[in-house]
Amino acid sequence: MTQLLKIFAFCVLILCVSITPLVHAAAYSAEDRPYSRISDDAALRRSLIESYFTLPVSQLLKKQSARFTLDTGELVEVRIEKGVSDVLVVLARERQGLYPGWVQGSWILYRSLNDGSPKKIRIYLRSDPYVYVEFRPAGSNKSVFDVVAYSGYVVYSRPVPLAFQNLYSSSTNQVLTALGNVFPKEYFDVDPRMYGDLRFFISRLKASVPALSYADDGALDEQGRPVYIASLMNQKQPWGLNCSGFAKWVVDGLVRPMTGTSLPIEPLKTPIGNRGSSFTEPVESKLDPFFGLDWTRNLALAVNRILRSPSYTSLDEIDIVDVPVSQLIVKRDNKSQIISFPAYMKNAGFNIEGLPSIMYSLAVRYPSWFYLVSVNTDKAAVLRQYPTNAPLPFSAGSGIRRHFHVAVLIPYFTEDGVFKVSVFESAAETSFDAFVRRYPGYQVHLVRIPFQGTFDPPAVN
Repeated sequence: MTQLLKIFAFCVLILCVSITPLVHAAAYSAEDRPYSRISDDAALRRSLIESYFTLPVSQLLKKQSARFTLDTGELVEVRIEKGVSDVLVVLARERQGLYPGWVQGSWILYRSLNDGSPKKIRIYLRSDPYVYVEFRPAGSNKSVFDVVAYSGYVVYSRPVPLAFQNLYSSSTNQVLTALGNVFPKEYFDVDPRMYGDLRFFISRLKASVPALSYADDGALDEQGRPVYIASLMNQKQPWGLNCSGFAKWVVDGLVRPMTGTSLPIEPLKTPIGNRGSSFTEPVESKLDPFFGLDWTRNLALAVNRILRSPSYTSLDEIDIVDVPVSQLIVKRDNKSQIISFPAYMKNAGFNIEGLPSIMYSLAVRYPSWFYLVSVNTDKAAVLRQYPTNAPLPFSAGSGIRRHFHVAVLIPYFTEDGVFKVSVFESAAETSFDAFVRRYPGYQVHLVRIPFQGTFDPPAVN
């Protein structure tokens, strides 16, 4: 496996297509409530239809900010924000004396800067700037809605049984009720108490990782001895773990309380699944391009068999292949664009640009799972990183893909309800934002692992 520092150096040379946004803390989620209990501001919106929502743009841009009080005593600031092609009418809810525009209950109308026509309505049902529901006009008497989570559309262009203008005055609860079961309420009603075990797991990792160090091809065997993965020979001092060995160390911390021992190394290198062909066989014998894929799959199956059931034998039970992200917002040349997000690619996974949205989607649905990721690509520059004394039996673009890096991803919510993703790789804790930006245009293959409240990582023997 390539050393992490080498990967960093290589990726600096790549022109990065930025994505928006990644995982940043939302500061006010602690005071959120179930979205069905958000104070209704329909009466306020009805009073603003002529003075804001339909007012000519030339007059709208002259409006000063104003603050209003709802029947509950809550404050709402109504202000105008001018964009490149839009003018926004923002109904920003107050939280701790501030009106950032994305506090739970905030409501925004986007109008064309050119002719004032309505373009969309955005509603924040929880205090997270990157998770919201939008409504768009679709003809004179129809509209559609989207749900966006961390730049990914998890619902896209689903019909709404209401004309767009009716949304100006309708209560939010009435509108959401009209959407029926197609509305994914789990994205907005998050119970932070469900993530207590994962927070404990992360705290144990944070406490244990500083005692570790990195070593190329390093791992601990089933007896806790530092060895080299390729040869199983004892490591030279100072010993350490590479990205694969570190992932095994994490998994060993889950299985040791149940079995009293760590996992043996050799079975984890065994090819698993239909992930090659007669064309790739000579490549596998020399260069092992599927190593990260085989390693993470074997780890996931092993720990699921021990912690859940011996019947866990199928990749269908551990591979993440079905996610709801269909479109993705990306920023290119300082402009946001909506592009199609490809479905799961067999033995490759998903484009990494969609990973923030995938992590949020998995977190809200599975509050006790974390994930091993195998980063892979068919980019020529990465393929050339094989040892120079091993001639490549293929050329770039031949369909060969290299799984070259493994990491541990833990998506969760803090006690205050703020979404985060903890990343641990190569015997260190790193940043999720940096992880995603490090590999532009690459793919990530995910396998799921349960956490059941106990973590006892192996010590060196």
